[in-house]
Amino acid sequence: WIKHALFDGESLSETSYILTEANLGTAQMLDKLVQILQTELTEGPLDAVGISTRGQVDPISGTIVYDPPEVFPDYMGTCLPEALQKTLNFPGLPVIVENDANCAAIAESVFGAAKRFPSSITLTFGTGIGGGIVLDGKILHGDRYSAGEFGMMYLPDESGRPVHWEQLASNQVLAENPDLWQHRAAMGIASVIHVFNPPCVVLGGGLMEDQERFFSLCREV
Repeated sequence: WIKHALFDGESLSETSYILTEANLGTAQMLDKLVQILQTELTEGPLDAVGISTRGQVDPISGTIVYDPPEVFPDYMGTCLPEALQKTLNFPGLPVIVENDANCAAIAESVFGAAKRFPSSITLTFGTGIGGGIVLDGKILHGDRYSAGEFGMMYLPDESGRPVHWEQLASNQVLAENPDLWQHRAAMGIASVIHVFNPPCVVLGGGLMEDQERFFSLCREV
């Protein structure tokens, strides 16, 4: 989904959703973004455009450094600010691009559960596991903009074979074996805490939308 809204500094309005249809390629996705922005620009000027996206993002240029091509054909290498500014013919309109899990971490740090803390870790549980690291009010990007890819941590499965954490604690595992999932999830969260020793860890992502089920699992641990 492409989710979009207007933000006035305090609240969101005009929230809406349209299908991304990533399988059709980057060009059609950009067309959709342009249509959304053109509609908003007819209502009045915009101070800036913020884009939260999947993939490894160079936040300075707004370029997608890496994204699996089998998921989103030809997305890798796209410079979103350049493409949108050129098509919209608004060369001075700031377009800021950031990885979606990092955006979640920023939102939690500024407006959400971590706003009382200068540093925090946000973990996003869904089909995979992502996350963002806020240190002294700033996102830690890493050398190639892939810091916070917690789902790629290696942990042992039942046979002792090292596998990615998101293979052990994804939505599919939760659906198949909740008791097994809770221990695997806790093992990864504990590892993150040992590495960073953060004052706050925020759990988010699609899986956390069913909070009643999630906290009932936590009580069983």
